[in-house]
Amino acid sequence: MLCAAWERYNESVLIEGASYLAKEVRDPNNLPLNVRKHLSAIAKKSTHELKPMELAGDGWRTLYVSVVRDETASLNTPKSEKLKTLYDRLLGVPDVSSFWSIGAKPIDDFVSTRGDIAHNGRNASYIAAGTLNFYIELIEKAVSEHDNALCDNLKLAANCAYQPWRRTA
Repeated sequence: MLCAAWERYNESVLIEGASYLAKEVRDPNNLPLNVRKHLSAIAKKSTHELKPMELAGDGWRTLYVSVVRDETASLNTPKSEKLKTLYDRLLGVPDVSSFWSIGAKPIDDFVSTRGDIAHNGRNASYIAAGTLNFYIELIEKAVSEHDNALCDNLKLAANCAYQPWRRTA
């Protein structure tokens, strides 16, 4: 359940971040470079001949948030490499794991443990209460640091006077 919450948190914050950028960035040319490249690639690769028209006017805003919703829906193993890829191309954050003072490895180990349980059931290694409490504290700390760093990053990327959400204590 904890891993599902970590996954859902990342899905939600990616969508919230993209919605903030779509609302606050006046010109799509001011979106982070990797976001622009990704949206352009989607328009170019589309077999629908009018797909590029969706980027016209304010259509880029709707397409952008729609793309983020679609791509986050496929997240099912929220390890650092998958998250790095999503945050880079969807929000222009090159290394989201740099937000976590604990680094990527403890998060990846936690997600792997969840995978072991999900795929091996009773044959999976037993998780002691102390380990579970460690994972809870790990995720709480990572979420707090992640939230604050992403808040600052998005505000800067949007060149906006206000932040997308309140920073956590």
